[in-house]
Amino acid sequence: MIVGMIMGALAVILGAFGAHVMASRLEIWFADAPRRLDIWKTAIQYLMYHAIALVAVSASWPTRRPGLRLIGVCFVLGAILFSGSLLVLAVSDWSVLGMVAPLGGLCWIIGWIAAAICIAIDPSREQ
Repeated sequence: MIVGMIMGALAVILGAFGAHVMASRLEIWFADAPRRLDIWKTAIQYLMYHAIALVAVSASWPTRRPGLRLIGVCFVLGAILFSGSLLVLAVSDWSVLGMVAPLGGLCWIIGWIAAAICIAIDPSREQ
Protein backbone atom coordinates (compact mmCIF):
# COMPACT_ATOMS: atom_id res chain seq x y z
CA MET A 1 0.00 0.00 0.00
CA ILE A 2 2.84 2.38 0.84
CA VAL A 3 4.47 1.79 -2.55
CA GLY A 4 1.16 2.54 -4.28
CA MET A 5 0.82 5.79 -2.36
CA ILE A 6 4.39 6.77 -3.27
CA MET A 7 3.62 5.96 -6.92
CA GLY A 8 0.55 8.21 -6.68
CA ALA A 9 2.56 11.07 -5.19
CA LEU A 10 5.19 10.61 -7.89
CA ALA A 11 2.48 10.76 -10.57
CA VAL A 12 1.20 14.07 -9.16
CA ILE A 13 4.71 15.52 -8.90
CA LEU A 14 5.70 14.44 -12.41
CA GLY A 15 2.35 15.55 -13.79
CA ALA A 16 2.75 19.02 -12.30
CA PHE A 17 6.35 19.16 -13.49
CA GLY A 18 5.20 18.21 -16.98
CA ALA A 19 2.45 20.81 -17.05
CA HIS A 20 4.44 23.69 -15.58
CA VAL A 21 8.05 23.05 -16.61
CA MET A 22 8.29 20.41 -19.32
CA ALA A 23 5.74 21.94 -21.68
CA SER A 24 7.77 25.12 -22.19
CA ARG A 25 11.12 23.30 -22.21
CA LEU A 26 10.04 20.74 -24.78
CA GLU A 27 9.10 23.51 -27.21
CA ILE A 28 12.67 24.79 -27.00
CA TRP A 29 14.38 21.41 -27.20
CA PHE A 30 12.29 19.49 -29.73
CA ALA A 31 10.33 20.30 -32.88
CA ASP A 32 7.79 17.59 -32.02
CA ALA A 33 7.03 18.98 -28.55
CA PRO A 34 3.24 18.30 -28.62
CA ARG A 35 3.83 14.59 -29.36
CA ARG A 36 6.40 14.36 -26.58
CA LEU A 37 4.06 16.06 -24.12
CA ASP A 38 1.38 13.51 -25.04
CA ILE A 39 3.86 10.72 -24.30
CA TRP A 40 4.62 12.33 -20.93
CA LYS A 41 0.91 12.62 -20.11
CA THR A 42 0.27 8.97 -21.05
CA ALA A 43 3.09 7.85 -18.76
CA ILE A 44 1.68 9.86 -15.86
CA GLN A 45 -1.90 8.74 -16.49
CA TYR A 46 -1.02 5.04 -16.41
CA LEU A 47 1.27 5.53 -13.43
CA MET A 48 -1.62 7.03 -11.47
CA TYR A 49 -4.06 4.32 -12.55
CA HIS A 50 -1.74 1.64 -11.26
CA ALA A 51 -0.89 3.53 -8.09
CA ILE A 52 -4.60 3.62 -7.26
CA ALA A 53 -4.98 -0.03 -8.24
CA LEU A 54 -2.06 -1.04 -6.02
CA VAL A 55 -3.55 0.82 -3.05
CA ALA A 56 -6.96 -0.72 -3.73
CA VAL A 57 -5.57 -4.24 -4.02
CA SER A 58 -3.55 -3.75 -0.82
CA ALA A 59 -6.61 -2.45 1.03
CA SER A 60 -8.75 -5.31 -0.26
CA TRP A 61 -6.50 -7.90 1.35
CA PRO A 62 -5.68 -6.65 4.84
CA THR A 63 -4.04 -9.97 5.64
CA ARG A 64 -1.20 -11.42 3.61
CA ARG A 65 -2.85 -13.33 0.78
CA PRO A 66 -1.05 -15.51 -1.72
CA GLY A 67 -0.78 -13.61 -4.96
CA LEU A 68 -0.74 -10.14 -3.42
CA ARG A 69 3.04 -9.95 -3.73
CA LEU A 70 2.87 -11.02 -7.39
CA ILE A 71 0.27 -8.36 -8.14
CA GLY A 72 2.36 -5.71 -6.40
CA VAL A 73 5.54 -6.71 -8.18
CA CYS A 74 3.78 -6.71 -11.55
CA PHE A 75 2.23 -3.28 -10.97
CA VAL A 76 5.49 -1.73 -9.75
CA LEU A 77 7.60 -3.35 -12.47
CA GLY A 78 5.02 -2.25 -15.03
CA ALA A 79 5.26 1.31 -13.72
CA ILE A 80 9.03 1.30 -14.00
CA LEU A 81 9.12 -0.24 -17.46
CA PHE A 82 6.11 1.46 -19.03
CA SER A 83 5.90 4.86 -17.39
CA GLY A 84 9.63 5.12 -16.80
CA SER A 85 10.54 4.36 -20.39
CA LEU A 86 7.93 6.78 -21.73
CA LEU A 87 9.10 9.56 -19.42
CA VAL A 88 12.68 9.17 -20.61
CA LEU A 89 11.52 8.82 -24.21
CA ALA A 90 9.58 12.09 -23.93
CA VAL A 91 12.72 14.04 -23.03
CA SER A 92 15.34 12.21 -25.07
CA ASP A 93 16.04 10.76 -28.48
CA TRP A 94 16.42 7.22 -27.14
CA SER A 95 13.80 5.72 -29.44
CA VAL A 96 14.81 2.21 -28.32
CA LEU A 97 12.86 2.89 -25.12
CA GLY A 98 9.69 2.64 -27.18
CA MET A 99 10.33 -1.11 -27.20
CA VAL A 100 10.53 -1.25 -23.39
CA ALA A 101 7.05 0.19 -22.76
CA PRO A 102 5.18 -2.92 -24.02
CA LEU A 103 7.06 -5.03 -21.47
CA GLY A 104 5.68 -2.76 -18.76
CA GLY A 105 2.22 -3.13 -20.25
CA LEU A 106 2.65 -6.91 -20.19
CA CYS A 107 3.59 -6.73 -16.50
CA TRP A 108 0.43 -4.76 -15.82
CA ILE A 109 -1.69 -7.25 -17.74
CA ILE A 110 -0.19 -10.12 -15.74
CA GLY A 111 -0.89 -8.18 -12.54
CA TRP A 112 -4.53 -7.60 -13.47
CA ILE A 113 -5.01 -11.25 -14.42
CA ALA A 114 -3.35 -12.34 -11.18
CA ALA A 115 -5.71 -10.05 -9.25
CA ALA A 116 -8.73 -11.55 -11.00
CA ILE A 117 -7.54 -15.08 -10.28
CA CYS A 118 -6.83 -14.26 -6.64
CA ILE A 119 -10.31 -12.86 -6.21
CA ALA A 120 -11.90 -15.80 -8.03
CA ILE A 121 -10.18 -18.41 -5.86
CA ASP A 122 -10.28 -16.50 -2.54
CA PRO A 123 -11.78 -18.96 -0.05
CA SER A 124 -13.02 -16.14 2.21
CA ARG A 125 -15.10 -14.60 -0.59
CA GLU A 126 -18.85 -15.10 -0.24
CA GLN A 127 -20.28 -17.30 -2.95
